[in-house]
Amino acid sequence: METVSGKENRRSDTGPGSALAAQAPEPRWLTVETAAYIAIALAALLVRLAALGRWPLLNEELQTALAAWRGVQGDAWRPAFYVPLLYDVQLLLFGLTRAGDGAARLLPALAGTGLVILPWAARDLLGRRGALCAALLLALAPTWVFLSRTADGAILAAACGAVLLLAGWRHAHDRRPWQLTAGAVALATGLTAGPQFYTYLLVAVGCAVYLWQRARTGTDENRSEDDALPVGWSLWRAPALQAVGLFVFLATGYLTNVGGIGASVGLLGRWLANLAPGYSGLSWLAYPRMLWGYEFLTLALAAVGLGVGLYQRERIDAALGIWVALALVLGTVLGHRQPGWALDALLPLVLLAARGLEQLWGLLMPDATRTDLVALVAATPFLVFAFLQVASYTHTGEEPYLQYALITVGILALGWCAYWIWGDGVAALRVGAGLVLLVMLVFSTRVTTAVAYQTARDPREGLVYKPTSVQVRDLLDLVAQTSSRQSGDPRMIDLRYDPSLEPWLAWYLRDYPKASVASIDFGAAPREALITPLLSDQDWPAGYAGQRFRLIEEFPAQPLTRRERLLWRVYREPVGAIKPTEVVFWLQLAAQ
Repeated sequence: METVSGKENRRSDTGPGSALAAQAPEPRWLTVETAAYIAIALAALLVRLAALGRWPLLNEELQTALAAWRGVQGDAWRPAFYVPLLYDVQLLLFGLTRAGDGAARLLPALAGTGLVILPWAARDLLGRRGALCAALLLALAPTWVFLSRTADGAILAAACGAVLLLAGWRHAHDRRPWQLTAGAVALATGLTAGPQFYTYLLVAVGCAVYLWQRARTGTDENRSEDDALPVGWSLWRAPALQAVGLFVFLATGYLTNVGGIGASVGLLGRWLANLAPGYSGLSWLAYPRMLWGYEFLTLALAAVGLGVGLYQRERIDAALGIWVALALVLGTVLGHRQPGWALDALLPLVLLAARGLEQLWGLLMPDATRTDLVALVAATPFLVFAFLQVASYTHTGEEPYLQYALITVGILALGWCAYWIWGDGVAALRVGAGLVLLVMLVFSTRVTTAVAYQTARDPREGLVYKPTSVQVRDLLDLVAQTSSRQSGDPRMIDLRYDPSLEPWLAWYLRDYPKASVASIDFGAAPREALITPLLSDQDWPAGYAGQRFRLIEEFPAQPLTRRERLLWRVYREPVGAIKPTEVVFWLQLAAQ
């Protein structure tokens, strides 16, 4: 019977339905959620790579880019401060392709895109909807986009810090060896990525000490003795050796620049030096103004996440709140006030915002009805009308338009109160939260496009500090035209520029073989062309014609009217007065 049964089973395996039975199950990796992360990452990549070389490099970007370009030329020159990790990648890119502003920013753009994927690995911490919210903020929020398109190391430090903290958090829960390896790689890379990394390292050390203390004292009721953090050297030896080896490899520029180790250690010195309140020259309000001016959507959601988390006594929310408080102290009381330090506070704020959205969704959305959607749609025309009145006011300056806008907002508020009183309070909260988030989302998108493609070098933007003027490109065009007229080659002009104009002109005149830096003496033998800082009228030299260009621009503190502030906030139209630092291009006049 067993034999017959076996034959029957074998025959049934070859029957008509066996093909379907033998088919492998459909792959499960491509879910709607995974597709959403892929779409967000692709959008982030597109936003970061589009017109990446459009804007001239800032002073913070120039030092490393110039060092890498000169390294390709065989020059051993290094500035007092540069970012070794950026130097390594730019050295490769400039050696394989043509050096340029876009190539200099390629690594930060890719690192900013990679950050978008990290929330997927923290879905159990942030919630599935919260993780998607964090991915969207990291992909499209103004500060993240701007610093991903800036080659100063800030986004690299944030990416390394995020991976380090995520690897540590995952290892504390999962105990997998590869998580230690990921943390070691993030640590070694971060130590060469920028001075901002030391803020994340400080947070990581604080978290490690806290977890070790709880494990040692046994005060964590959710952890058994078997889950205590292992501290044996056998566990940490391999990751430690990997971190040291990778650090040496990256710091020394693939073992070609031994001085890079000193430059990497100098990043810690720069972090410490920036603690001096007067180091940056910015007001203590610059940091919170920058956060509020660009990341109001993140702040609103983070406030919800922190409030609900503290009410529910969630330790993770309290820890994130302490992290934000630390960054605010560093950026207000102390000197971490420049735009590059903004991500120190923004990363925990994004995590809080993700948890805040998850809380809002859980509290408000399960009982949502079509009536709520109808109320939200009905309120939208009022918002549009109010915006149109504000727009009319900014262009005409006539006060009635602003009054109409305020009246419209008042009517909308009264309607919401009526909906609260005669309807369901939770439904009113849903509609109100939806309206606020809609307005913030629209303006956040507007600000992102502005800082990426419209006003990325306007000194009125709080995310830039003494930016390089776009007139540098006009100067280069004039130099190329002059060279073509005089020598027939747009790059062969005999040109000298003043030493005070480095590193700007050293970078932008890198393709001019006859351009050199030297102290300018108009009384010496004349040259074809010279570039100097702006001279007083009585010092203008005889025998030369000069044309002025802006090199650096500042926006000094000055009173602005309400209309001017709205004109800038809504349309990014120039207001107030710019303080420029100018240079002059001198061309020798033909002898009479």
